[in-house]
Amino acid sequence: MSQPDQVPAKATLTATYTSLSNQPFQISQHLEMPPPSSDLAPEEQRKQQRIQTLSQLRKAASTIQAAVNKGLTARMEEDKAQELASNQDIGLDSQKGKKKKGKVVIDDEAEEQNYGEEVVEDSD
Repeated sequence: MSQPDQVPAKATLTATYTSLSNQPFQISQHLEMPPPSSDLAPEEQRKQQRIQTLSQLRKAASTIQAAVNKGLTARMEEDKAQELASNQDIGLDSQKGKKKKGKVVIDDEAEEQNYGEEVVEDSD
């Protein structure tokens, strides 16, 4: 007796980015897991299916991570351009990130490291 052809299972891995100051974006990666071979015992079929599913998920996660990094880098560049334009409007030195008359100091390296994170400063 022949078994009917099994249709591959489909799933989608999705990452969504939202921000108050930037355009949101969503990245999706479709996963297709072929059905396990019917010549295997049920226990081996489940094992094969798990291995294939995890392999597809790993590939999709890697693809999505690369796309998220690219999207966040673009938004970080937009933020820097807006900040530079704003700093020039209020008289900040664009080369050093320091206000010409005052105590404002912008640490570009710390800003990049903490991008997208809420930073709570210690109050001494």
